[in-house]
Amino acid sequence: MAADDAPDPLWIAVLGAGFLLALAGLGLFAFLGLDRTGKVSLTRARLGLALFAIGAACWTLAAYQA
Repeated sequence: MAADDAPDPLWIAVLGAGFLLALAGLGLFAFLGLDRTGKVSLTRARLGLALFAIGAACWTLAAYQA
């Protein structure tokens, strides 16, 4: 009864930030990395892909720790 099983607020914040970073990365990829015909430009999509990868890593780590 005395055990505190609540997740650490820091990891909850990292979870939310990771989700927002991943979402922003996907948005940037869609707006910058794709042209009107649907072709992918990897040089323009790098920032979006990097944000998505960082966000997904933060989200995964926080979900594991929280």
